[in-house]
Amino acid sequence: MTPQHIWIIYYYAFHLFLVLCRAPPLLTLKTEAVNLKVCGEGVVSPDPDDCASYFQCLDGAIIKEKCSSGSYFDSSWDVCVIDVDGICTPATVNCTEGELEVNPFNSCGYLKCLNGSITEVNCTSGNYFNSTLMTCTIDENGICSAIDDECIEGEIEENPEDPCGYFECINGSFEDVDCTSGTYFNSSLNICLIDENGICSAIDEKCIEGEIEENPDDPCGYLQCVDGSLEEVNCTSGTYFNSSLNICLIDENGICSLKCTEGEIEENPDDPCGYLQCVDGSLEEVNCTSGTYFNSSLNICLIDENGICSLKCTEGEIEENPDDPCGYLRCINGNLEELNCTSGSYFNSSIKVCLIDENGICSAIPEDCRDGDIEENPDDLCGYLICKDGSFSEANCTSGSYFDSSWKTCIIDENGICSSRNLVEACIEDEIESDPEECAGYLQCIDGKRVSQLCAYGSYFDSALKSCEIDYDNVCLSKSEICEEGERKEDLDDTTWYFECINGIMLSKNAKRKVTLRAV
Repeated sequence: MTPQHIWIIYYYAFHLFLVLCRAPPLLTLKTEAVNLKVCGEGVVSPDPDDCASYFQCLDGAIIKEKCSSGSYFDSSWDVCVIDVDGICTPATVNCTEGELEVNPFNSCGYLKCLNGSITEVNCTSGNYFNSTLMTCTIDENGICSAIDDECIEGEIEENPEDPCGYFECINGSFEDVDCTSGTYFNSSLNICLIDENGICSAIDEKCIEGEIEENPDDPCGYLQCVDGSLEEVNCTSGTYFNSSLNICLIDENGICSLKCTEGEIEENPDDPCGYLQCVDGSLEEVNCTSGTYFNSSLNICLIDENGICSLKCTEGEIEENPDDPCGYLRCINGNLEELNCTSGSYFNSSIKVCLIDENGICSAIPEDCRDGDIEENPDDLCGYLICKDGSFSEANCTSGSYFDSSWKTCIIDENGICSSRNLVEACIEDEIESDPEECAGYLQCIDGKRVSQLCAYGSYFDSALKSCEIDYDNVCLSKSEICEEGERKEDLDDTTWYFECINGIMLSKNAKRKVTLRAV
């Protein structure tokens, strides 16, 4: 080896020594990257790389979340909103499932791709994340020891800034917990006691500006802190508020579908002869009685003097009853009503009459009763119901007798129960005449019998016109029944309703909503 070779070796050895002296030790790499800052629970921030994603702090860890399909993250409101204007084109690929990355904020853990999102994962106690090996290894050099010791689960400490609450150790970190209403935190006993001295009553209830909370009264919106007080904010149309994520998400399950208040009444835009009523949380169609229409101003059915509700059928018209071959449908007062053929006959839809049932068309129908069975007729004390061919039909007691429901037989009418009725006299079909026992009603001939009908409330039957007319002159309404305008009475059956006198008539109104329902 020549002196020149020796000089070259010394030259490079000397410079290599200088490089090694200036280089940091291998085991100290990445230790300065430890960030002891803990994120604020629930705080969200936009993802600069994906407009349809955001970061949220949950249980002290920063987790990447993704908005629902068709929505984007609005950094102004810190919520996901429906992308109506096509503002955002979400990133096609978030991460590779199972992929690991260095967590620049926590050397004692790492970031892992789970279900397409980057999630923060902590190494087990006594380990740190080796960025070279991309795995958790034993923390021989105390890389994670610089982090403050975790608290004991369930430990409680005083909150110096809030006498109405305290700090509690949850999942290794202290969190704010409020005492229940009417109590304060006693730091000596470390428990919440009844606030007899009003320690907390003098403290104005305030919130952190921009803070978002669930609105227990409205799943389609939330409460947001504005100028120190919580205000109601609605989610955009087609979304609902997710209390777990504290953001509005697309309402795929119809959580915010149209609902109503039980018993509420609304106008039916498709039918002036009826209305919509809230039943079991949904609006259902209800028809006004025959000869009336729905007045949307008063929210009640009134007499149809102007013929607003045209007849749905021609009076006396007969149609087949698709549900009953042993009967038919007949138009009575503009409505189709079910009528039965006489026993032993069926309805022939071709000639639209009842014929003798020679082929036993109706015999196949299960019998409702045994032939000869007798029951009381609730509509006629002077007769009864008798079973013939499996169905009950009406029968009359002989003149001068009535039906005794206890003995189930006709007995002599000593008390004149049936004397006021003329059962023998027949009538002309659909004929109308006044009812001597009811000035607010009339008698109508249906199937050869006079049937009592009532006019709408607030009207009477005019025997000259043979129609129901509004009772402006109190023809049928006694003086005792007339109320004083504006008078109110409590509804003992339902505290959400009350009675108010309008135009001399007591109407039922809802106390919470301006809804007039019915006359009393």
